[in-house]
Amino acid sequence: MGLVTLFLMERGIYLNHAYLYCLFAGLLAVVPADRAASIDVARGRVAPSATAPLWSLWLLRFQMAVVYAYAGIAKLDPDWRGGRPMHVWLTDRAWYPLIGSLLESKSFALALSWGGLCFDLLIIPALLWRRTRTAALLLAVAFHSMNTILFGVGTFPWFSLVATSLFLPSELFRRLPLLRDALPRAEDTPAKAPLRTLSRLGLAALLAYVAVQVVLPLRPLTASDRTSWSEEGSSFSWRMMLRDKRGSLALLIRDPSTGRSKRESPAAYTTSWQRRTLIGSPDLILQFAHWRADEWERRFGVRPEVRAESRVRMNGRAPRPLVDPSVDLAREPRRLGAYPFTMPFDPSS
Repeated sequence: MGLVTLFLMERGIYLNHAYLYCLFAGLLAVVPADRAASIDVARGRVAPSATAPLWSLWLLRFQMAVVYAYAGIAKLDPDWRGGRPMHVWLTDRAWYPLIGSLLESKSFALALSWGGLCFDLLIIPALLWRRTRTAALLLAVAFHSMNTILFGVGTFPWFSLVATSLFLPSELFRRLPLLRDALPRAEDTPAKAPLRTLSRLGLAALLAYVAVQVVLPLRPLTASDRTSWSEEGSSFSWRMMLRDKRGSLALLIRDPSTGRSKRESPAAYTTSWQRRTLIGSPDLILQFAHWRADEWERRFGVRPEVRAESRVRMNGRAPRPLVDPSVDLAREPRRLGAYPFTMPFDPSS
């Protein structure tokens, strides 16, 4: 619950990885994941079982399939296919010994970009097909290990490798020395449960969950501009490591009753990691402007005008404004969809 609470409280640390952990925490609380080799079994809280309802396994597999599939679809983005963000990140790591010159190569960045795209789109089918499963598993180990070495990306590579085991046959785990004696045997457990283990309400809830997970990541397809620039529909859509945004942001606050104005930097109110997220998101810039306007109004009794000066470099391009500096953000409402004050994306810059 602590992870879910933090995830919902702090928008500045939104990560697809944390979102996935929250989803898995919820799923594992629903599926019968404690029937073998668990603390509950060891303490006698639940009866051991050598089998589990098939829907529970496929629900977890489905969740990982959604992550990989939509991550691959998102990488069809023109900048990703052109190797732009990858080249920026690899160039930042050109100081690595022995491979520094390779990391500066645009051809290498392009190869890694297309390799990541193909991996995300093909890894699930390859894991499901018995003939390619071993090769897919080895490829997954290599892929996630390379991500850890080059980019860090926290615990996600290790979590993904553990989740990959969901696609392996259960007999494999029964042969592992560590689990051989811990897993219950079929002859030691009650008769096999009937195939229909879900009530109508449970089935409806499962189908609703599946529908949300399929539909929610489709929002970027309806975006009015490049999602990597406007961030429209980017949350909960598995758009992982698709763009590099760097720049600056300042708020111009003007009191309409006195004409007094003030220029403020977010550095006075945010941490460094919050600012990195703030400068690239029109929605967060709007929220920050609303907060400063509310504070000003509470202190001086009048709602000020708040405008933003933003300069953002996306994927190595020249810096340009992300939001219209002439718009009073204090009077702009939050909304679903595109914000009219977001400056249009210029791919040629």
